[in-house]
Amino acid sequence: MMTAPASVAGQFKDDHRVRVAVVGIALVAGGVLGGRLVGSAAMSTNAFVLLIPLVPLFLVAVRRRPRLTVFVALACALLFEQYPYEISGHSGPFTAYVAAFRSNGMVLLPIELILILAVLVCLMKAAVAGSLELPRSAFSKALGAFLFLCFIGFFVGYSRGGDFNIALWEVRPFLLLATTYFITTILLKNRDSIRTVLWLIVICTGFKALMGTYMFFSFARAMNPRPESLLAHEESVFFGILVVLTVGLWVYGERGLLRRVATALLPFVIIATMANSRRTAWPIIMLGLVAFLTITWVTQPTKRRAVGPVLALLAVISAVYFPLYWNKTGGTVAQPARAVRSTVSPDARDESSNLYREQENANLELNIQGAGPLGTGFGRPIAYVLPIVDVSSFDPMIKFIPHNGGLWIWMRLGLQGEMMFWILLGTALIGAARLVRSVDPLIALMGSLTVAALIAYILQGYQDLGFANMRVAVVIGCLLGCVAAASRFDKQDANTDSRPREMATT
Repeated sequence: MMTAPASVAGQFKDDHRVRVAVVGIALVAGGVLGGRLVGSAAMSTNAFVLLIPLVPLFLVAVRRRPRLTVFVALACALLFEQYPYEISGHSGPFTAYVAAFRSNGMVLLPIELILILAVLVCLMKAAVAGSLELPRSAFSKALGAFLFLCFIGFFVGYSRGGDFNIALWEVRPFLLLATTYFITTILLKNRDSIRTVLWLIVICTGFKALMGTYMFFSFARAMNPRPESLLAHEESVFFGILVVLTVGLWVYGERGLLRRVATALLPFVIIATMANSRRTAWPIIMLGLVAFLTITWVTQPTKRRAVGPVLALLAVISAVYFPLYWNKTGGTVAQPARAVRSTVSPDARDESSNLYREQENANLELNIQGAGPLGTGFGRPIAYVLPIVDVSSFDPMIKFIPHNGGLWIWMRLGLQGEMMFWILLGTALIGAARLVRSVDPLIALMGSLTVAALIAYILQGYQDLGFANMRVAVVIGCLLGCVAAASRFDKQDANTDSRPREMATT
């Protein structure tokens, strides 16, 4: 269960020298990082440098509202692609050229600078206050154990000739997830912050949906053949989260502007998902909705009147839609049916993709068998013993990070790493599911939404590099941090409600 952070007794209490040292180290580290960022920006043509003049204003705002670092990190993850790309001669979205997740000669990524700034703020506030709060939940302990195995995997790979930079890229998503979880848990102090996170999901993901819809109608629809995709793989996860959130706002009776805006954007999310033609997108939406509605039905009896009609509507739509479009091989509207059909009766394109993944998985299994008890470690290329098509000219990192994230973790960290990763996911799911029992609709909604997001994370991780994606890692870390913070709010409310009764009995 993701419980509230517990104070580390005596961490800074009554020790003025330690507190001064922490503040001093934080200031020095902030100065070094800031100098490095400005120096690198002066040599860079990255569009991200246009934001450099805003850094002083951002630092002043963070001093007054530290939780802004969480919101900025989440917005960057939802908006900015990891890599720039083109679509059959057309430029990709302008957001792909903002290098929030690319180094451009810097040691640290811009997103990492934002998160490190948040960590420094947390340490300085803890030093001044005389106490440091750290998450002490089952999930946080599993996360710490998994990160320890990642560090072992990093040094094992490097000691065996692995590339240092590539090993760092492989470990980065897990470090980003952990850091985002840590700062979100600590810095979110009230329900308004939870609502702000939901607003960011709606606005940023809705904006990407509008962008995808515009790209489809402005040029992609007229192309023959149509491009295989318009947006990045990870948008499938974010679109799925927004669909579930919109349904959740109705089911939980969350009236207001947030629900109206999310509902208005929902058609564009559906259109953009269809136009993007990612096979994992529709299983993410379908399974996410089923999980969300099922857990709400079980844990929230008062919401069954709202859940029942939604389930009935989905059943009717499915009963009409899938027979009509099951045998359609093309067209935007047929994409959901194609995604489901590809698992049992794939067409030529899907069969080719399936074959590549089967060959890739067979090679990964051989790598696992020959890796030894500690795994291969990070930074070492995958040994392709069995025949497979070489696609490294399109994606050089495919030599190191395969599509199947589960086998990738097993290969890199050994059986203990694979088991700990699943323990990590299990504790995350349990913590989020327990939160759904809250009597506060907003907190219960956050719990059920996070369950659906974790399912999307698992599906994307096993099919399309989701576990190695830094954008997805930041979003999932933020949601899990929201669950931990919301658990703290819920526990505080329970203690407050119980006080009058306790006083009456005494």
